[in-house]
Amino acid sequence: MSATGSPISQIPELPDDLSDTILLDGDDVVFDYCPAFGRWLERTHGVAPLSPRPTSYNMEGWLPETHQPRASQLIAEFNSCPEWFGHLPPTPGSVEFVRLAKAAGFRLRMLTACSTSASVRSARTENAARIFGEDAFDEIIFFDLGASKLHELRKQPRSLWVDDLPKHVRSGYQAGHYGVVVTASHNRSQRNCREHQDLPWISSLADLAPALKARQPSGLSHSLA
Repeated sequence: MSATGSPISQIPELPDDLSDTILLDGDDVVFDYCPAFGRWLERTHGVAPLSPRPTSYNMEGWLPETHQPRASQLIAEFNSCPEWFGHLPPTPGSVEFVRLAKAAGFRLRMLTACSTSASVRSARTENAARIFGEDAFDEIIFFDLGASKLHELRKQPRSLWVDDLPKHVRSGYQAGHYGVVVTASHNRSQRNCREHQDLPWISSLADLAPALKARQPSGLSHSLA
């Protein structure tokens, strides 16, 4: 596998031995997290982000200096507000991707490191059902903020795995999956880093549509339109 940052449609077709399961991260892969977080920050704490979207994972340069050291705490606080966290919009192309994948017979599972608390799990599950449909995801697997997903990835059948954190995508390869990184404002600077140039990068889930059509599970009489 060789990747230089090209969209998935320009990368050779996905491996033939992948299962009919697709593993997806939550925030910034299927849910558009940062705009809502920024609006919540301004309304709740009276602090406006310094730019439309962060350019780094730790939100340095996006949060004011007075609040940047509390980034993790603020994220946890936001995630615990169901009226905000439970109503995140989808990322561009994710609704169509889920619809295409389900129509072609793929099974979708979400692996999301937003929290393991009951209230956050409930808000995320209801948000997913509202946007994508009650049966869109066979399972949503939760992790604490910042937790590794490797242990759970090792339990899953060899699958297409999509995340916005290169380290989580690498964990997927370590567990035997075919991993792809979704480009976002906060990881764009890492795209050309030497250590990540071997990973496939896409602009959004929509770039995976050609790969889905080519990898339709066997035994299905219908095809993607």
